[in-house]
Amino acid sequence: MAEYNNNIGQQSPPKGGGGAFNAHTHKNSPNAIINTPLGSIDFEENLHYSIGIHPWDYMKYCENTEMLQHWLQNSVILPQVVAIGECGIDRSIDIEVELQEDLFVQHIKLARHHNKPLIIHSVRAYNDILKMLEQTDCRQPIVFHKFTGNQQIYDSFKDFDCYYSFGAEMFTRVQSVKMVQTLPLEKLLFENDDADVSIDEVYAFAAQKLCISVETLRETVQRTAEKVFGL
Repeated sequence: MAEYNNNIGQQSPPKGGGGAFNAHTHKNSPNAIINTPLGSIDFEENLHYSIGIHPWDYMKYCENTEMLQHWLQNSVILPQVVAIGECGIDRSIDIEVELQEDLFVQHIKLARHHNKPLIIHSVRAYNDILKMLEQTDCRQPIVFHKFTGNQQIYDSFKDFDCYYSFGAEMFTRVQSVKMVQTLPLEKLLFENDDADVSIDEVYAFAAQKLCISVETLRETVQRTAEKVFGL
């Protein structure tokens, strides 16, 4: 892990409750979008969740299609569920891309019907994702979870309402730091996913690389979160 100044993070959090906004996590926590385990119906009243079928879970979906469709349709109407995903396409797994695309389109339609943003998982598949968004004329806010693209990929999505989330990969991946420094500040989100690192550490590292205070970064991201997720 790259070294950074822990003192950067010793500032009071902005409004929003629970400290810095976390765009994607697998742990129940306030001021965060919690990635709901597949099929779970345990939604706490004062927390915010995303629901979806990860590309890695495609075979589980095939084995339990009726149950999981029922789960999606009944969960998406809950006020605690503020986003659809993570969903998307992953070319590193042994599932045909065409099958992943069909499942992804279902998520796009679900997001559009219920007017909720999409949280997208993309591995070597940004062109595939772009094609699907164009074909469905998707106009929902889109969050790229753990974005690994470059400037060219960012430019290709400029016709869509996209936001880009970064996490612990910044500590070791130069390209991720470069994109954090390049993208408009109001397009940035941060997460800790399932990494063994706190969201405060992620913000402290990003703020140092952006040469701004953690407080400024938190306040800016909080406003973006309120806009995207309606918090």
